[in-house]
Amino acid sequence: MEFSDQSTADDNPFLRPSNSANTIPSLFNSQSRATSVSSTSFPLFSATGKNYGNPVLHSPESSIKRGTRNIMSPLSSIKRTRTSVAGGLQSARKKSRYESHTAPIFGDRVTSTIPVRTPFGAPSDYSPSDSPFSSMFRIPSDLVSDAPPSAKEQSEEVKKLLAQLKEVRVSAKMMERELRLKQSDYERKISRLNGQKADMMIKYEELHAEKSRLEKELESYKSIEEEVEERNNTSRAKMEEIIEKTNIENQDLRQQLHETNTKLLRLEVIYNKQETEYPLEMQKLSSKASRSETMLAAANDEIEELKKLLSSRQALLSDTQQRLTAAEQKLANYKVNSFELDNVDVYKTRIKEQSARLRLLEQGNQNLSDEVKMLRMASPSLQVLKEDRDSMRAELYKMKPLYRGIADLETENAILKKERLEWAQYFDQKTEDKSVTPSALCKEVAARRIATDALKERINNLNGHLKNKDAIISDKESQILNLSVKYDNLEQKYQVAVKSWERRKALLEKNIETYRDFMASTDEEQKKINESYDTKQSERIQKLEEMIVEYQKTLDEALSNTTNSQQSDAVEAVDGSPNEALKLQVEILLNRNNELESGKYIYIIEQFKANNVLLERETGGLKEQLRILERSIIQIQTTEHEVTRKNEELDKSLDRVTAENMALRKETMQLYKQISDLERAIGSGQFNKETTRVLELKDNPESREQAIRESTLAALTNENKKLLETLQKLQTEITSAGGDRNVDEADVIPTQSYKNLETRLQGEIAEKEKMISRLKEVWKAKANEYRQAVYSLLGYRFDFLENGSVRLTSTYSENKEHSFIFTSDEDNHGTMQLIGGNEDYIRSLEHLRKFWVIERGSIPCFLSALTLELFDKTPEGQSAGWIRTDT
Repeated sequence: MEFSDQSTADDNPFLRPSNSANTIPSLFNSQSRATSVSSTSFPLFSATGKNYGNPVLHSPESSIKRGTRNIMSPLSSIKRTRTSVAGGLQSARKKSRYESHTAPIFGDRVTSTIPVRTPFGAPSDYSPSDSPFSSMFRIPSDLVSDAPPSAKEQSEEVKKLLAQLKEVRVSAKMMERELRLKQSDYERKISRLNGQKADMMIKYEELHAEKSRLEKELESYKSIEEEVEERNNTSRAKMEEIIEKTNIENQDLRQQLHETNTKLLRLEVIYNKQETEYPLEMQKLSSKASRSETMLAAANDEIEELKKLLSSRQALLSDTQQRLTAAEQKLANYKVNSFELDNVDVYKTRIKEQSARLRLLEQGNQNLSDEVKMLRMASPSLQVLKEDRDSMRAELYKMKPLYRGIADLETENAILKKERLEWAQYFDQKTEDKSVTPSALCKEVAARRIATDALKERINNLNGHLKNKDAIISDKESQILNLSVKYDNLEQKYQVAVKSWERRKALLEKNIETYRDFMASTDEEQKKINESYDTKQSERIQKLEEMIVEYQKTLDEALSNTTNSQQSDAVEAVDGSPNEALKLQVEILLNRNNELESGKYIYIIEQFKANNVLLERETGGLKEQLRILERSIIQIQTTEHEVTRKNEELDKSLDRVTAENMALRKETMQLYKQISDLERAIGSGQFNKETTRVLELKDNPESREQAIRESTLAALTNENKKLLETLQKLQTEITSAGGDRNVDEADVIPTQSYKNLETRLQGEIAEKEKMISRLKEVWKAKANEYRQAVYSLLGYRFDFLENGSVRLTSTYSENKEHSFIFTSDEDNHGTMQLIGGNEDYIRSLEHLRKFWVIERGSIPCFLSALTLELFDKTPEGQSAGWIRTDT
């Protein structure tokens, strides 16, 4: 497989292909090993310009396109040095006298393109063996015959050393990459810390501005408070005028209140009368109405029952008449038969009984008809009573709102009187100034409360701001602590990384020194072995070895770049992994080593020198990078000092803010205390006499009442003094008269005292009479309740007569005029008298009186038996199916 030269003369005029390409057999072929390969060059670069491991031929633009934009500044500086060295190398190559030829190498596994350089302007059949340099550096044949064993050993040792150097350099590259990554991480963290620190400073400035704003607001609040005080002073004058107007209005209201009180008293009198009379009337009317309703219902029921009974009795009468006619016919038929005479007597007795019974029924029907007539006559009066009751109820419902209004007025009057007494007592005890009025005091209290509420609100706002500041300060403190901890951790990690890097650097330097010592020892051994060892040849070999070492460095760098960034085109050409490319390069290195040992291509030394210069520049770049790292470490230390200094400043500002916070809290506590003192002063009625003046009318009702009290008290004291003087004079006259008993003691007592005592007794008598009348009304109501209870439970109405006797009227009596009068005499004896009954009614009760009163002496049993008998005669008793007949 061949690779043709793809670069044109326009791209590089010094890399033009010659007319014929020289082919070189593989170095690994045993048949062609003895032949002199004189037209091969070191396979570092292909004729196409592709790079198999050296990064210097890549342009900066291609490397930037392949992802090197994010590398930090030290790496960019190193790349700049590399590109500059590459540019110098290319310029040196352009000035070379050689051209590029392609020559394929056919081996067992490897096929590559090896550049063959010819002098500029030489013929196409030019061979490097014909050059003057070949005769100059040609080695004798005897030395060449003895050289192969030592060359193999030396190549093996070189391979081992190269492998060790490769491992060391790979580890150094990895350490350098890790150090760069850590440095970039540290720089990012430091930038982030700086950003956080800047944010904290901004927030601190905001807090400081907020604090200044709050101070300004506090000053504005103080100015507003002063303005409010001035407004209060101006408004007090207006309030005084309003107070005068309110006093006049209060006088009018008091007059209206007096009028309403008089009206209220009148209404109370009327209400009391109606309250005492109305329940009795309502009770009477209700009792009458209930009685009339019960009587009417009973009468209607009795009428219906009587009608039914009358119809049944008429049917019975017609039936009996038919039976009577039939019996008479039978009697006429059986008169002949004597054995039926006994039956005729029985029939006669039955007929008599039936006729007597019919007479009784007719009499009952007559009584019922009379009672129905009476009830019909009484029904209009019941309707009138119902109408009266309804009208009274309507009036009562109309009076209920008046009662409520009266009750409300009474409560309001009591509240006003109580408030008036409290205000009078308060002003008598607390103030000497008579101009203080309740309305003015209330307004002053309201104004003070408004002021205290405003102060409380302002204090609450200040407390809220202080709490917010405390929370922000605590957050900032925690952030500062976290940042300081993170910074300490980062600093420790950075110090550890720097120390490890320094240790690795020292180890690498030691390894390099050992390698140099080893090379020097090999040179000495070579000199001892070969006595005719040429100094120039030894120098050349030493230089070649150094070039091999430097080339190995470049090879390691190229391999690391190809494996990390995958930018090498040579690895893409090979179908295997990067290990195959590495093997290819190792084989090429072995071939080049053999060629160098043979000493046939001395011109490659110049290329190695150029590579050495390039590597020296690269080491200079690395040293510059180390210096940059040291500078970054110094910058980190300076930033650390700045952060600590700023932390100290923040601590100081925090202490200052906490002190200000404590001062504000003390101020708020003082304000709370001042507010409580002001509230107590307002509650006790205190005011500033320098700024406040209480006005009152000269002729106000309170002062008039006070003047009346004082004048009456003075008059009474003077009168009392005069009376005492007169009393002493009279007593002295009595004693001087020698104890004359004809002097009336009434003359000694003053008439005014008599009059006062008389008026007081009259008032007490009036109160007692009023109390007695109320008790009588209560007793009367209770007596009515008692009578109603006895009437409903025992069936008799009690009426106490004036002579002390008791009148009992049964509930079930046919006539309400039928009643008993019981009188009680001495020795537990009494009389019972029946009133309103005719002789038939008295005879009907004779058997009960005889049985219960005369024989057994029990009036309660007599009354109970009479109740049962009267109930049997009522429609209710008759509807039960049990009728009592006289025997």
